Amino acid sequence: MKRFLTFIVCILCAICIMFSFFKSCSVNNGGKLPRNISATKGGTINLYSVYPDTFNPLITKKWANSQVLTNVYEGLFKVNPDKTVSSVLATGYKFENGRYIVDLKKDVVFHNGKNFNANDVIYTLDLIKQYENNYSGIFEFINSYVAINDYQISIEVNKPVLDFVVYLDFPILPKDYIDASEFFKEELIGMPVGTGPFILKNKISRNGMTLEKNQMWHGKEPYVDKLQVTFMKDNSTALYSFNACQTDIISSDIVNFGDFSFSNKMSTYEIVGEYYNYLAFNFENDALKNSEVRKAISYAVDKEKIVNDVMHSHAFAVNIPINPSAYYNPSEYESLYNEKTAVDLLSQNGWRDLNADNVMEKTIDGTLVNLKFTLLVREDDVESALMASLVKDNLKKCMIDVEIVLKPTEEYNEDLINKEFDMALVEYKIPKNGDLSEMLKTDGESNFYNISSYNLDESLNKLKTASDKEMQKDAFLNFANTFTNETVHIPLCFVSYAVYYQDYLKNFTYPSYNSIYNGISDIYIKY
Repeated sequence: MKRFLTFIVCILCAICIMFSFFKSCSVNNGGKLPRNISATKGGTINLYSVYPDTFNPLITKKWANSQVLTNVYEGLFKVNPDKTVSSVLATGYKFENGRYIVDLKKDVVFHNGKNFNANDVIYTLDLIKQYENNYSGIFEFINSYVAINDYQISIEVNKPVLDFVVYLDFPILPKDYIDASEFFKEELIGMPVGTGPFILKNKISRNGMTLEKNQMWHGKEPYVDKLQVTFMKDNSTALYSFNACQTDIISSDIVNFGDFSFSNKMSTYEIVGEYYNYLAFNFENDALKNSEVRKAISYAVDKEKIVNDVMHSHAFAVNIPINPSAYYNPSEYESLYNEKTAVDLLSQNGWRDLNADNVMEKTIDGTLVNLKFTLLVREDDVESALMASLVKDNLKKCMIDVEIVLKPTEEYNEDLINKEFDMALVEYKIPKNGDLSEMLKTDGESNFYNISSYNLDESLNKLKTASDKEMQKDAFLNFANTFTNETVHIPLCFVSYAVYYQDYLKNFTYPSYNSIYNGISDIYIKY
């Protein structure tokens, strides 16, 4: 009888534990506890990676793998969600005579016990310069670099660069840890050794690896003891694993919005990404040369509908090509959508429906010009095709006719370069430092639209010489005003990026576009 009662008690306890688990996996109003509940230490956060190609963070081509490695490796600085920069392995920097003098932290130790110093930074820069990798672009700006002493380096830039330190977030590898020529072979997995908050102590298995709290870490001690990383065959597996509460954090790059619904209790952290969608104009078109026509089109396009219906609200509508979360963004978004304003603006500038065909015309230099335009779109981009349809419908209401031209990516790119279009829907990856010179300057490499504006060029040049936050804010305000006055293209939206995490993870407040696990040392578990 006693054994039977003991058995019953055990069963009841198991049921209670299971109930509390599934209750925790059952959408909430945020991932934080009330202030009177303190953080608790211990526990394991379950992460995922697709089967890794390498543990060299400089060359991995698998995004999920690179994100996991941010828990192991660190850079000199990190870029925050608002585009400010925080010191990590550096303590600060100064700029003088074309050189960035970077001071390094002392008493930092790599996971293999080696002390971190300037030689490791120079070694990593040598690797980035020598081998093709994810950070090679930094050498577009670097003329030379040298260690001044054990805890100070000098980097000479070859031209004025807006906010150059955002490019100093590359992961630092320990010098002489492994032969560089071997570590840069893609088939070599290698052992990850960095300075980060979590360390690999045991062997990597076929199914995953365990990262343990780094007791020697130079930062604040993490709350959790371990990160359990499971290797999965694809993103779909990770998605279903998250839905079953077996994985604790995923990102929106593995979710097809509208095609999948979550069943578990989870929270979402929305991040503004670097991909920017806009409506481009070919300035060789006689009608589109007119800034009033371009402004009328800007009033005619319903950006909110694009964000809500096409992007499933995972985007931010914008009126200027500046990241809306950046500290230097000068203004809050306000909708410009107004069909009447668009039509009135065209009418005030002499455009009329002369042929009763529901398309406006105007005589320019003796030639009748109508508001009929082609709209170039990539046919393999479903979202762009849907955007194009909405733009076409919007402009039709303002007596502007649009013919959508769908092209495969290669032909689309050729048509852009050869200016074989009137308007085009373009997605552009904004540089990490927010500099738009390549896209908008008269001699910009990505200026496919014949944009040529002295005032715009000057405003972009001022950005490069802005040396501190306040100067950068002023320079971006000047640029925004110039851009708005000239309406060189129609900003649509910045694509946002969501991080989903289980509700029992608390204080998950710092993920960024480049590092979804940024701030993971501050996360604690509370069921």
